[in-house]
Amino acid sequence: MLAPNLWVLVVSRVLLGFGTSAAYPASMSVLRTESERTGAKSPTGILAIPSVSNQVIAVIGPALGGLLIGAGGWHLIFGINVPLAVACL
Repeated sequence: MLAPNLWVLVVSRVLLGFGTSAAYPASMSVLRTESERTGAKSPTGILAIPSVSNQVIAVIGPALGGLLIGAGGWHLIFGINVPLAVACL
């Protein structure tokens, strides 16, 4: 939201992309390791949650981002996402 220009946002997005691309495989690895450790079967409900949320975000995200940019410019996206992320944490 406080970025001085577009290139700061591009670099930030690239860095976020690296972290984001590691999150899904890491969560699958944690679930698989826990399943092997306990001897229990991998819980299909738990495995479905990351998959469904990933697909929903891929559909809703671009449309919502476009609406926010149209309503208040690119700064508004960060004005919404940052407080929402803090609330989720």
